[in-house]
Amino acid sequence: MPTPQETAYPTLKKQISRHTLERLYTPSALEIAFVKKHTRTPQYIACMLTLLKCTQNLGYFVFLNEIPRGIPKYITECIRCPYIAEMFEKYENARVRATHIDKIRSYLNIKPADKTARSEAQKAMEKAAFTKEDIVDIFNVGVEELIRLRYELPKFDRLLRIAYMSRKSTNNNIYTTVFKAIPKHTRNQLENLLKTDPNTKKSLWNQLRQDPGKVTIKEIDAALERL
Repeated sequence: MPTPQETAYPTLKKQISRHTLERLYTPSALEIAFVKKHTRTPQYIACMLTLLKCTQNLGYFVFLNEIPRGIPKYITECIRCPYIAEMFEKYENARVRATHIDKIRSYLNIKPADKTARSEAQKAMEKAAFTKEDIVDIFNVGVEELIRLRYELPKFDRLLRIAYMSRKSTNNNIYTTVFKAIPKHTRNQLENLLKTDPNTKKSLWNQLRQDPGKVTIKEIDAALERL
């Protein structure tokens, strides 16, 4: 089973360089102004900004007490707010967090990972499964489609289950289509290939799988005579 790191699913690295922090997590003046419209408490400003920047780079909401400390430390540094680990832990249980999530969704113009989002991902994955077999390739198509449609990404495990279901569904459709296209007498012949002889304990399929062996001069001469 693939891990998030083996797919296109965005994740946070445990060690983040200063260059990456500056490039991806520096809050702009517009972002700071947006956050200050919805909260005046310095600690909540720091928490909401961290949630905003993480969601902006990941495409889904995370628990701030689970992210690498380098990110909130850098953001608090940018807005000149003291970094206090406890305030990020308390923020997870604060009522205001749900309100902030709604505001951030609206600001980033993304829709929640609801039933419609999962349906859109499944449709894209089922289509991809017609030409792709590797589950990672199928999964990545679903991620790309959700990003294109401006949906928040579902949890990794849930999206992976959808990928497996999509591949199974598409394969079943292909098998059914092929089965129906084969005439009934041909189907019977194919089924007879697998029937085992009670005496030899072998089937016709065993014979078909045998190596042809070396071709003799006599067999070549006989073949040339038939031409």
